[in-house]
Amino acid sequence: MRTQSTTPTGTEQKFEANEMFFSTTDGKGIITAGNPVFARVSAYSMEEMIGQPHNLIRHPDMPRVVFEELWDAIKAGNIFLGYVKNHAKGGNHYWVFASVIPISNGYLSIRFKPSEAGVRAAEEIYRAMLGVENQGDRADSRQRVREALEKSLRSNHYKSYESFSRAMLAQEIRHRDEEIRRKELELFPRELKATSAVAIQELFRKSTGIYDVLTELSKGLEAFSGINQKIQDKGQAIVRNADHFRFSAMNAHIASDPLGAKGAPLSMVARFLDTYSRNLSGNVILLAKDIEMIAQVLENVTTYISTTRLVMEMSIYYQAEMVAETGDENQERRVFKILKDLVDGFETLHNATTKELLALQGRLPQITGKNEDLRKDIVSLQVAQISGMTEAVRIPEAESIRTMMQDFRAEVQQAVQELEYLAAAVEHLQEVTSTTPPRINRIREDLNAIHATLTGRI
Repeated sequence: MRTQSTTPTGTEQKFEANEMFFSTTDGKGIITAGNPVFARVSAYSMEEMIGQPHNLIRHPDMPRVVFEELWDAIKAGNIFLGYVKNHAKGGNHYWVFASVIPISNGYLSIRFKPSEAGVRAAEEIYRAMLGVENQGDRADSRQRVREALEKSLRSNHYKSYESFSRAMLAQEIRHRDEEIRRKELELFPRELKATSAVAIQELFRKSTGIYDVLTELSKGLEAFSGINQKIQDKGQAIVRNADHFRFSAMNAHIASDPLGAKGAPLSMVARFLDTYSRNLSGNVILLAKDIEMIAQVLENVTTYISTTRLVMEMSIYYQAEMVAETGDENQERRVFKILKDLVDGFETLHNATTKELLALQGRLPQITGKNEDLRKDIVSLQVAQISGMTEAVRIPEAESIRTMMQDFRAEVQQAVQELEYLAAAVEHLQEVTSTTPPRINRIREDLNAIHATLTGRI
């Protein structure tokens, strides 16, 4: 099998923001198909690439561990997202943002041009990884590289390479769309030539219909992202409030002890505050776990919808590319076979999106229920705080406790506001998710029609 042997030139291979390319491979990473843009940018003909391992275009600046992450993900049936620096035939390089998706007979990779800011961030991370990777033996360096990568990502508030690349996906698509608008380019035509084959015309019409629905869904991604962050922020604030309540209850108990018999009622109030604070803390821990799961599901939904849109864009783009190639029957059959692979990738993501949306709808009532439990805990704390203030007013020596109770009241009011914000965020999320399934069902109907068209042509 052929391997890359040319020396890197340091020169970038240019392509535009509206140019998309893909390749398919078998289960071992051997290239089985691609589109004309892939051939042009890589400077290889498709005849040269088909049958060769995909690492034919691997650049020496790419850390091994990134491809290990890739294979770990796709072998487990998951998608991989990330920045990749590729090596063209003559030694030039080009950066892409890649999505790799398992399909029925191997893997599908969709690529588009990333932003300069994204490339700089990836270069910095990869350079540091390569430095560690080149030290010691391979088995030892893999673990050290992963540790270095995780440390770097955590310093930028990312839990893993996966969470980093998922966050970058949304930013890169947004940047690409803005760049296309700014340069007055088009990703693909809205109509094919009237001379195109009837089957291609029908396929194109159904595909663009799905794309329009996906575009509508994508507009809600900003809302999903915003709600996700809001829910996490409010959840963390409630956790902090619960910690403050327990600390305040302990201080009230300590302050009431020197008052002797006079302080007995205050000591009782302090014990009530401690009990209710502990109940609140327990319920907050349960709520935090649910919020963490909701956050993960929301991240999955936004990632799958974004990647699904990319696959459909690629399918439409390829249909427009290959219109001129559908005069010959054998060539036409080959084009339809490749389109079926693209649709397989789309269906994988569509099914994953549907599954995650159902999971999201199932978990939202749990947060609502726990929010109500917390509200009851807060009411109990409010009653105890009022009782504590009433008793403290009767005792001249209890000035410090009066101050504590005033502060405690402010903390309780803050907690009430946080709960209200959380409830509003969850309600908003429920509204957004309730409008999504009908669109998903419409996509499924059109997807079934596309499957029928493709199956009849290959």
